[in-house]
Amino acid sequence: EEMISRYGDEPAGLTARNRLAVHAAGAGDMDTARKLIDEVLAKNPKDNDALLSKGRMALQQSDYDTAVASFRSVLKDQPDSVQVMHLLAEAQLRKGDTELAGDNLRRAVEVAPQNADARIKFARYLITKKELVRALEQIDAVLDKDPANADAIAAKSEVLAAKGDLAAVKSELAKLKEAAPDNADASLRLARVHMAEGDAAAAMAEVDAILVRDEKNRGALLLKTDILAATNDAAG
Repeated sequence: EEMISRYGDEPAGLTARNRLAVHAAGAGDMDTARKLIDEVLAKNPKDNDALLSKGRMALQQSDYDTAVASFRSVLKDQPDSVQVMHLLAEAQLRKGDTELAGDNLRRAVEVAPQNADARIKFARYLITKKELVRALEQIDAVLDKDPANADAIAAKSEVLAAKGDLAAVKSELAKLKEAAPDNADASLRLARVHMAEGDAAAAMAEVDAILVRDEKNRGALLLKTDILAATNDAAG
């Protein structure tokens, strides 16, 4: 606030408002954050930091039109920003503009082919479109350079599950557990595969192993309830 008082509407004052807006939004004070961002944009409608904050806040409030418009404005000024492409794609997906979102996710890979996160995000989009071969190409491009990439292994298991290849899914999840031994998600996924195969005992073993490490893990508790219910139904 001292910087705002000292520099007013000068660039340093606008920067201070942007920083305070981020802090306010993080603390849940959205009214203050919006007020600060509006002050910045009233003086400089093309301020990228303010537009990004405006877009992020709009996403949180399900105002997808505003989020899309804000991120598009930034992308015009920063056409090769993978971060902004991803934010815009997220807003477009939530709005239901899936094809436009896919275009931005694909372009992010074209701009930054070495960016593993960009490839994995695009792969997950392709999985939702059931373009499994293309999704696997993106995932394998990541794993060729980083065989232990946990996000890529998880995504690959999703592709294999969509293909119905449960044996291959278990193999990938075993790799994920090895790459990230404390990753509960891998054990939860593996437990669901065991359930799909009708092996409730193996599924329960995976869940119990999670609960030993984290007795309040919500996903494990919910899945344990499902396993017990399925076991009781089978016994009844």
